[in-house]
Amino acid sequence: MDHESMAQPESYIVSDIETIKSMTKIAGYILIIFGIIGIIGIILGIFLLFSSIFTAILSFFAGFSAFFSGLLELVLSVILLYVGYNCLHIIPPLITMGDYMRAKDKTMIYMILAFIFAIISFRNLIGIMYLIAAILLLVAYIKYDYVIRNNARLKPQ
Repeated sequence: MDHESMAQPESYIVSDIETIKSMTKIAGYILIIFGIIGIIGIILGIFLLFSSIFTAILSFFAGFSAFFSGLLELVLSVILLYVGYNCLHIIPPLITMGDYMRAKDKTMIYMILAFIFAIISFRNLIGIMYLIAAILLLVAYIKYDYVIRNNARLKPQ
């Protein structure tokens, strides 16, 4: 095999590795930003609860509902902040070290969590952003197969 034919697969692998890193980081940023927005949602829910206590009984139940909706967003937000942090600070170093199998496994777990939370909160913009993050992680997950297969083929025996 000549030198030119060996360089082409390696350049594709490097390109795919950079794509995986980029998609993982973008998904991480989306999850962190909308996780913070979810936490702001719980603060607004608490505000609505206390403001409705002083206005009327009917408003109390509306505020109580908003509080529990905000509480659900808080739980989702905290979990997705964790997932977003891992997408930014755990997966890229694994890729850099060449530990593609562990990075792929972690990406799969975070992708599934993002899809689950996208389904749970699909009624609003946050759910749509979780879905976008999950799709980015899905594309990154699919690209791992090519990288793993060709990386093993190019390594000297």
